[in-house]
Amino acid sequence: MQNALRKPHNQVRLWIGGKRVALQGGSRTEYDAFISYSHAWDRTVAKAFQAQAQGFDRPWFKPRSLKIFRDETNLGASPQLWPEIEAGLARSRWLVIMASPRAAVSPWVRKEIRWWLTHRSPDTILIAWTDGKLVWDTARQTFDWSVTDALPREEMGQVFNQQPRWVDLRWLRSSEQVSAADPRLLECVAEFVAPLTGKSKDELIGDHVRQHRRTVRWVRTTIAVLTALAVTAAMASVVALRQRDAARAQTRLATARQLAATAQSLSADNLYLASLLAVEAYRRQRTPETLSALQHVATASPHLVRFVHNDATVTQLAFSDDGSLVAVGDTEGTVTVWRNDGKSVLSRSRVRGEVTALAFDHGTRMLAVGDDKGNVHSLHLREKHSKRAGVMPTAVTSVAYDDRGRLAAGALDGAVSLFQGVRRIATRETQTSSALVSFRHKGTRLTVSSPAGSGSLLDVPTLNEVGEPWGMRAPAGHFASGTSPSGTCFGFVKRGFVFAEASVPPRNTGSSKRDSCGKFPRLPTEEARHFALADSGRLAAGTARGLIVSESPSSTAEAAELIQVLDGVAPPAVMVFSPGRGDRLASASGGTVALWDLDQVSRTAEPTGQTVSDSATVISPPPLALLPHGDGVAWSFEGDGWQGTGPIRLWTPSRRRPVTGSADDFLYSLALTADGKKLIAGGSSTVILWDVKGERLAPADIIKLPTEEDLGSGVISVASGPGGSVIAVTNHGAVHVVDPSTRRVRTPIPMVPRSDSHRGLASVLSEDGRIAVIARPAGGLSVRDTLTGSLHQSVPSTAGRFLSLALASRSGHMFLVGEDESLTAWDIDRRQILWRSDNGGAWHVAASADGKTLVTLSTDGTVTQWDPLTGDKIGRFTVPAPDRSLSGGADGIGAQTNIVLSPAGDLLWTATEGGRIIKWHMSVEAWRQTACGTAGRDLTKTEWRRHMASSPPEDLECDRTS
Repeated sequence: MQNALRKPHNQVRLWIGGKRVALQGGSRTEYDAFISYSHAWDRTVAKAFQAQAQGFDRPWFKPRSLKIFRDETNLGASPQLWPEIEAGLARSRWLVIMASPRAAVSPWVRKEIRWWLTHRSPDTILIAWTDGKLVWDTARQTFDWSVTDALPREEMGQVFNQQPRWVDLRWLRSSEQVSAADPRLLECVAEFVAPLTGKSKDELIGDHVRQHRRTVRWVRTTIAVLTALAVTAAMASVVALRQRDAARAQTRLATARQLAATAQSLSADNLYLASLLAVEAYRRQRTPETLSALQHVATASPHLVRFVHNDATVTQLAFSDDGSLVAVGDTEGTVTVWRNDGKSVLSRSRVRGEVTALAFDHGTRMLAVGDDKGNVHSLHLREKHSKRAGVMPTAVTSVAYDDRGRLAAGALDGAVSLFQGVRRIATRETQTSSALVSFRHKGTRLTVSSPAGSGSLLDVPTLNEVGEPWGMRAPAGHFASGTSPSGTCFGFVKRGFVFAEASVPPRNTGSSKRDSCGKFPRLPTEEARHFALADSGRLAAGTARGLIVSESPSSTAEAAELIQVLDGVAPPAVMVFSPGRGDRLASASGGTVALWDLDQVSRTAEPTGQTVSDSATVISPPPLALLPHGDGVAWSFEGDGWQGTGPIRLWTPSRRRPVTGSADDFLYSLALTADGKKLIAGGSSTVILWDVKGERLAPADIIKLPTEEDLGSGVISVASGPGGSVIAVTNHGAVHVVDPSTRRVRTPIPMVPRSDSHRGLASVLSEDGRIAVIARPAGGLSVRDTLTGSLHQSVPSTAGRFLSLALASRSGHMFLVGEDESLTAWDIDRRQILWRSDNGGAWHVAASADGKTLVTLSTDGTVTQWDPLTGDKIGRFTVPAPDRSLSGGADGIGAQTNIVLSPAGDLLWTATEGGRIIKWHMSVEAWRQTACGTAGRDLTKTEWRRHMASSPPEDLECDRTS
């Protein structure tokens, strides 16, 4: 800030402390004072003095009230120091001398004093006494130089003709002592500032105090305003942060829902992309929509094993004889051999042209490859090298190995060649275009056929024609045809009608019996574009609806049951079955290959290899109980004569064979003790105990329960109770407490009298056996203490009688299935309904102990998973039909199936009469791994932009660890 307004006349007007001061003289001044001092002694004092003097009587809006020159503050680095100092002296109005012995002998201080006395009046010199002695001799009107040592005598000896005023600053020896509140400092600074400003000391101090108070008020006001603004800004920032977080949460929610909806819509014909989108949806936010989408993609198209992806369009597929390997060839000549689960690549090689034919040898050591340039290659899978066996005149259309390792190749123009290694044994020109070759009769014959079914039979190794060739069997116009992997069956489909028979007509084989490769039901009306045939009476057709698989019907099968639409893939252009049973299928569209296991129940299901016998015509869901940690099950079934009345099996993954036992009673219920060492069964008015020992269940005791003989009680619920007791509930609602050590039986809750004795009352026990929930004959149910019989609460019914009950004892919730197949959730603590479904089609209900997983089973075998707190449906899947059952009927698969959830709800076990024991993975993590594993790759940023129309996140990785 400029301190003075200078004019070219003799009078200079200065603004000091906000007031105008007139000074005489025509020199140009910029500084109010120049401080001359000893660096060795007064540096700290000079610095403190300068700071306080410049701030004296300073308005709050100005940086300083006075401008004081001090060499360390105002001089920069310069090779010539004195000219700079001289310039500072010339631009200063007053000289302040810091008087001390060291200053008196300082050449710089003396030189500065000499300059000042030469160019300025001695009346503009102010003395600050900082050290030493300073004595005035009144008689001589000069300093007493015999005592004074703080000033240089030579320069100051004849300067003053009367005693000058000086200020004693000897007490001010360090900057730490400088305090604006120190009255001594105020007095000292005022002594110097007064002559500089032309004010009296009292007036100056008064102005300074007023200015200080004004500044304090301004500071306080400013602080208050800034504090208010800061508080306002903080509140605004909190609101903004909350709004930002809310906006981000809404964006995440909207993105998650959009991803979930897109995944659901794509799942029918692009399951791998739907799986990736569903994983991303759930990753962004867990909602009913994202959870449902993730469950859907994990369980959709249950026969699908995995997708594998190729850089170029797939042109050929082939399975090894045992179905363990699948070869994939493409337009770029790349041949990749995958394991049938799609998790690993066995080999990858390259041929010269587009792959047009593939075939494994019978030992799965070699792979024959034909390309569109006529090259026939033989790839050694173990040694990972290839050789060219020969060249055909046109594109290769098929290759095949016999048991001796001989290789046959057919060409587009009908040429056929036989190779042994890289040596061509024989060649023949046939009239069969696009020749398809296959060996027959242990390699002594070679069938050559066309896509229309015409062909001929050749002798091996001469390739001479055997018998007469046969003509086309496919109709004119558009049709789709195919030959089974072994070449034994030929078939075609036209307008939904399927024809299949032996590749070689009976007259050419010398057989009087016409071989049939199955009779198939009519396919959906749309025209098939591609066709594949299995050796075992199974076909696949690529239509506008996608991929359809059909079975050859048995005498009792319904045609509609034999046709499946394999969802999740686009209409395939290439398909092939595995040889033999045809339980494996590979299909390709573009560069994506789908691998199928037609025996697979679901990607989320883990087969146990255990089955449930069914030797009676009465429908009876198998009693089912979990081992303590949920990693194994025990079940019973209807026995025949040699198995006993109530056979029992106990299985865990660590056991190669199930533990077996048998009872001379029909069993209704099973349970295991907490340590898993005892198995408890409920029979007809009996409780039976076994010790789990080795590979056998050793009978421990059979305890008879008191009951009315004519009622025929069955123990439908059992549990391990407190103190080693056993809690048993009969179908009449009676609760018995059994002490196995004394064989004593108490009945704290007697049976419920009713007229319809043929209908049992549903019941369920808590984990520890302390609580029993029992349905009432007229509707509703009772919640009771099993040890005392006391009634905790009664639950009314809005759906007639309850037919199935589940108790989540740790969460305090019950789940109830009514006669109208509706599902009701009841809060035990609040004694109120949480929610009720509208005719959910439920037949049986199961809940995990923690109440986090809830499922129902319908009569048609559909398992539906629900949100236990809201009643939203998460998803569904179907239990497979029994392989062999005598008791099946109109009631459906659900009536023959029992379900039970693990305590944590991550596993569901199902047991179907005449069917299988299956373990289903129910956790979100299992679904996520299944979805990622099925997709076989990560979501790309291009796919994100295409379906989300927004910038993709950086991390789109899908963890395929499983």
